[in-house]
Amino acid sequence: MTHSTANTTGAKTPQRQRTRTLERVMLALAIISFVGLNGSAIGFCIQHGPDAKLFFTSWFANWPSSQLFGDIGVVLVAFWAWAIGDHRRTRTPYWWLLFPVSILVGIGCGIPLYLWLRERQLRLDDDAAPSG
Repeated sequence: MTHSTANTTGAKTPQRQRTRTLERVMLALAIISFVGLNGSAIGFCIQHGPDAKLFFTSWFANWPSSQLFGDIGVVLVAFWAWAIGDHRRTRTPYWWLLFPVSILVGIGCGIPLYLWLRERQLRLDDDAAPSG
């Protein structure tokens, strides 16, 4: 699979630079989300103890939080469906990490992680493509 960013000189094109920048942004967002979401869960456990029932029932404490949970659930399923199809086209390595990371950490970590893996693979494909 080739993409339009390969060139004959091997020099960095503006497209390659944008791709590397996007890779860095997605990786940074995945790391920030991982730390933030886990920090929030740890904070809950410090305040309430490891009470899984309280943790999960808090998601439905009122209508706005229930609506938000439902909205995020739809986003999660839609992104998973898209990522499965996208993986078939791009052959993104470790794409399956999207599922456990999204469930165990959060969709806010899973999406940028997948997008980082995807952009990295697309760049590597471009770098390996024959020039000319």
